[in-house]
Amino acid sequence: LASFYHLHYTNQYIPFYDANGNYLGDANGDSIYQGVNMALEDDPIYNLHVFANLNFEKATFAHYVTGGVSYDGLPVSNVPSSTFNIGTAYSYYLSGVLLEPRIWYQYTGAQNIFNNNTTAPSRQKMPGYGTVNLGFDSTIPTRGSIPGLKDVKLSVDILNLANNRYNEFQYITAGGLLGGSSAGQVLALPGAPLTVYGSIAVNF
Repeated sequence: LASFYHLHYTNQYIPFYDANGNYLGDANGDSIYQGVNMALEDDPIYNLHVFANLNFEKATFAHYVTGGVSYDGLPVSNVPSSTFNIGTAYSYYLSGVLLEPRIWYQYTGAQNIFNNNTTAPSRQKMPGYGTVNLGFDSTIPTRGSIPGLKDVKLSVDILNLANNRYNEFQYITAGGLLGGSSAGQVLALPGAPLTVYGSIAVNF
């Protein structure tokens, strides 16, 4: 499956505030998003599921004015140039228990960051990042052994298996968060390190 999209957002009004809630200014403009999305999903054998998704996107401000200054033609901030994920899951029974190991890779491409100091988009980029993730599900049938209980599902997910260090968000600060001479510096939100989630679901 493949699709192309072209979106034009007009008459945009964008107000800005710093981390302390102080009004920084506003902007007016319109933006154009263009991209291609491709998706694949299949079961090559009855108990093996594979999937992949790829997206390329270009987002540009056709018109952007703030403080009487035009920034026409600059890229829309925080829009990845590409995203990609691919993965597989395998299902099988062991002593009546349904087991499903999963593995997938997820990638977010480079994206331009916003400049709070000028209340405008910038050409400065945040690099892309990717993570390898694992999951394991097991469904234990209990029908007949416990009245009213159908099954119990146990799940474990391990995200960012390689413990990659990356930033999932960056921006140029106006100085409201850290104060002092921090205006114009790049602040970042680090991505999560290796993380393990577990869950139990009981179905009646």
